[in-house]
Amino acid sequence: MHPEDLHALAARLGVSIRIAPAGADGRLRLDVRPRPALALGPTVDDDALRALATDPLRALFSFHTLPSLRRHLRELLPEHMVPSSYVVLDTLPRTPSGKIDRRALPPPDDARPDLEAEYVAPRNTTEELLCELFAQALVVDRVGIHDGFFDLGGASMSSVQVAVAARAAGLPLAPDLLFQFPTVAELAAILDQSRAEAVAAQ
Repeated sequence: MHPEDLHALAARLGVSIRIAPAGADGRLRLDVRPRPALALGPTVDDDALRALATDPLRALFSFHTLPSLRRHLRELLPEHMVPSSYVVLDTLPRTPSGKIDRRALPPPDDARPDLEAEYVAPRNTTEELLCELFAQALVVDRVGIHDGFFDLGGASMSSVQVAVAARAAGLPLAPDLLFQFPTVAELAAILDQSRAEAVAAQ
């Protein structure tokens, strides 16, 4: 019998076979084993299967690669141009013509970005007010005193927004101070010192 005929016969009988040479004269050895029963369910595509599993490499990428990417961009770009939020995607959404579909890109959430500085809560009223103003202007859930304004997504327009709100609350904040002292801790120290000098001069 031809080996292909043996495979066809094995498929009809529901067994699995393995054919191997049994000697130099051309004889073959035939191993026959019962085929295990398979519980076949409905066909599921790859995307549906991915939704049922976790991707451990995604966490490693976010933990190791994103901070390195942020440091690299800081060497190339001014501080206020470094992106504050990074969204990891499996694939980029595309239009029917093959271009990137910008409208389909998911927006970053309003959680505090994954920054190198650990979150530290405000220690006094000035820091508490600045943290609140930063969070409102940049639409993040919380701001720590060592979080940089531009690391959180700040830009020229949002710095003006923070300055206006700070003045309304009694803090003499100029927008350019945010470029010189981008963290809440630095900015609060400068503002407190300025107010203390103003009181002493009266």
